[in-house]
Amino acid sequence: MVEFGLILLLAGAVATGGYLYVQARRQQVLERFAAETGEIADEPAPAPVVGSVLKQRRALVWFVAAAVGLIAYLLGLRAFYCVAITVQLLVALLLLEEMRVEKLTSKIETQLVEAIDLMIGALRAGASLPVGIESAIGESRKPLRPLLENLAGRLRMGEAPGRAFADLERRLPLVTVRLFALSIAVNIEAGGSLVDVLVGVARTIRDRIELAQRARAQSVQAQLSAVAILIIGYLLALGMWRTNEERFLGFLVTDLGAMLLGSAMILQALGLAWMSRLSRLEG
Repeated sequence: MVEFGLILLLAGAVATGGYLYVQARRQQVLERFAAETGEIADEPAPAPVVGSVLKQRRALVWFVAAAVGLIAYLLGLRAFYCVAITVQLLVALLLLEEMRVEKLTSKIETQLVEAIDLMIGALRAGASLPVGIESAIGESRKPLRPLLENLAGRLRMGEAPGRAFADLERRLPLVTVRLFALSIAVNIEAGGSLVDVLVGVARTIRDRIELAQRARAQSVQAQLSAVAILIIGYLLALGMWRTNEERFLGFLVTDLGAMLLGSAMILQALGLAWMSRLSRLEG
């Protein structure tokens, strides 16, 4: 069993390292192709601001969790405990990463609707679409501003608006960005009032943001309940240890105790991940 735990931790670390190496090499090939051809390479998956960062961080999370578990094993901890610690740390870090991405997504959507409002004002004053985008750039902030600057620069160079907005959608694979890009692309092809289209898009994005905020507020209770249950389990274990320290420690060092406690820790992590999945907003 000890050898199995060590093999599992080593396999996780090797697999994560290999994944990081393959992703780095793939990115180098794409950048070299873009530099040689002067074009943006078509990728089978989007290369978004949120998505690409998320994938890289997820790989790092797997590596950190496997490394911590391996270090714990090398320090003399039982294999069951090492695997359980690895799983719990992995779930906790992945949940924190999801929270970071959700916060970044909310920030981008808020900045997008503000930029659309500025574009509407400029278009009503008689400006063209590129000028309207440039007017929004002046009041925008990171992370949306660099993408708008890239979009405006490509339009100034004479690139087809459909391709430029499609690339923006690939870089930010969000429903709101897709709605914004497709609305402008359809308007350019079919004609009509772009101001009215953008007013409708801004209204839809605001409604979506408001609905998402309400849903998150209602899901907080379930998430706090899951965390409370997790903490209560460790508080009970602490109480048992303080009541009879010798018997409690004697149970933990046995194979049966390590298997039961390790399994309980793994089930706690899986339950926390499941509850988070159920309360997550999709789309």
